[in-house]
Amino acid sequence: MSRPIHSRETSPGWRSAILCLLGGLFSLGYGALTVLEDWVFASAYLSQYSWQSLVIGLGAQLQTDNDGAVYAATLDHPGLLVFAVALLGGLVWAGGAWWGARRAGISWGEFAAAWAVRGGRWLFLLLLWSQGRLIGFLLHAEWIQIAVATISEFFWGGVFALIAMEWWKLAHPAESSLSAVPADLEDRFAKRIVWGAFAVYVLVYTAMNWALWFNLRIPHGDSAMYEEHLWNLTHGKGFRSYLDQGLFLGEHIQVIHLGLLPLHIVWPSQLMMELCQSIGIAAVVFPLYSIARRHTGRPQLAAGIAVLALLAFPLHYLDISIDVKTFRPTAFGVAIVLAAIDALEARRFRAMWLWILLGLTVQEDFTLVFGPLGLWMAWDGWRQQDRKQMGQGLVLLIGSAAYLLVVMKVLLPYFRSGVTIHYASYFARFGKTPGEIIWTMLTSPGMVWESLVTPATVAYLLCLIVPLGLLPLLSPSRLLTAAPLFLLLCLNELALNPPGPFHHFHAPIVPLLLWAAAAGLGQGASSRSSKGSMSVAEPASVKWLPAAGPLLAFSLTCGIWTCVVFSQNPLSLKFWDSGKPEYWGKRYVPDERPQQFAKIASLIPPTARV
Repeated sequence: MSRPIHSRETSPGWRSAILCLLGGLFSLGYGALTVLEDWVFASAYLSQYSWQSLVIGLGAQLQTDNDGAVYAATLDHPGLLVFAVALLGGLVWAGGAWWGARRAGISWGEFAAAWAVRGGRWLFLLLLWSQGRLIGFLLHAEWIQIAVATISEFFWGGVFALIAMEWWKLAHPAESSLSAVPADLEDRFAKRIVWGAFAVYVLVYTAMNWALWFNLRIPHGDSAMYEEHLWNLTHGKGFRSYLDQGLFLGEHIQVIHLGLLPLHIVWPSQLMMELCQSIGIAAVVFPLYSIARRHTGRPQLAAGIAVLALLAFPLHYLDISIDVKTFRPTAFGVAIVLAAIDALEARRFRAMWLWILLGLTVQEDFTLVFGPLGLWMAWDGWRQQDRKQMGQGLVLLIGSAAYLLVVMKVLLPYFRSGVTIHYASYFARFGKTPGEIIWTMLTSPGMVWESLVTPATVAYLLCLIVPLGLLPLLSPSRLLTAAPLFLLLCLNELALNPPGPFHHFHAPIVPLLLWAAAAGLGQGASSRSSKGSMSVAEPASVKWLPAAGPLLAFSLTCGIWTCVVFSQNPLSLKFWDSGKPEYWGKRYVPDERPQQFAKIASLIPPTARV
């Protein structure tokens, strides 16, 4: 027996449904045409080689500038492309309506009509976006043209996420199915999801890292040098690699990877270290699941956040960076910080301090995590009249600042024999030494402002929060703990080349964003669960939020979309694009390099210096 969706508002007539659907599908097709004909937009998805091959195959004429560079293409029959994309979108709509109708227990026609209106309306945004550069040109507003280009792939992902959210709302019209199963069964199912996501991530990224190693693609600097640290230490040569000026402690107060020494004695290989790093990164799901379950009260929502974390491409680049650096000890810090936050929320302060002390062995950068976290603890303790938490937060804030000062002014210069610390080169535009840099920033706020208010900063921000479905924005106090780190990232010249979390510099900010995302989803859960329950107060600030299920659907769609566009794993376009350096056939299939090296490897004595 079918049942109505909600009300007449969600059961529109077919005339409205057809108009919304046709208009939305036309907008989708026209938007796709805009992307395909303009290299500025197409470059987000395809290599130059693949793009040109595609548009030429579609009968397009290439347009070049005065230097001969191809910047656009003009299709001979653009209407056919618009129709083909619209037809594909229509098939997705029909299939999605069939699936949603089965889940909602209503007729296909009723669901299809409702989704055509509620989902199709968001597609009209693509028509507006496709005219953005023209509008900017006509208004002589260059900033509009820059904004349209900067947010392009994020905008498309947001539109698709809104459509997915509408589908979820229609497919679960009454009480969410998340609460329709027994608690013990839901808990077991959620934990299976978490462990499954963990296992898949470890399997995929270990395979990718190992393939890079066997193909001799892993660089020594900032990757293999860490295995050299362990080998030198076990052979009495000190905590160093041949790249370091003296001991490695002159570069970073970073000793977390010494914890792998017992394993290195048994299995002295870079492969072991790559495996451990992938395990360490994937392990974020366990403390994050605990945090999210505490905030949402629902195991399946918590499992969804855990999956979202492993879909977020900023985490992927901590495993394999844009320059193919595969092992960085900072990656271990994400799970460690989340474990400390989990202990904090559970009021297990002794465990929290143990995790914090372990986090300080990851790298001195993590003081910029623990300091703001301590300030948040103190503020939250004051707000809740919790003197113990407030006191411990102040201790953490002051201790983090003191530790960072000692590292920067005493330890690093000591181990570098007085040579200027290497951090200074990251902020070269402000000066040559840390003192000059700080003085310039304090006395030239206009210079700092100009460095921050740029399209690169906007792109970096979107790269951090869109993969998490904008959920961190729903917990502003927690998100603010990431502000100091974000400002430094935007002033760091290396971190902005290219702008985004594609190197390793963003590692400390990731756990704070995941924490804010878990709490943000909890806001949606509280706004839903409070209805009909006197024991849970509905926060006024979240009354506008959709239920947590649709909110999670929105976020997961954002995570999947940005993974496809930005990441370099088998879910991404780059992995399969033969014109990209991330193409699997170039990176992971042994070529002539390992074949030639195999001929001489056996000729080098193990005791030789090379």
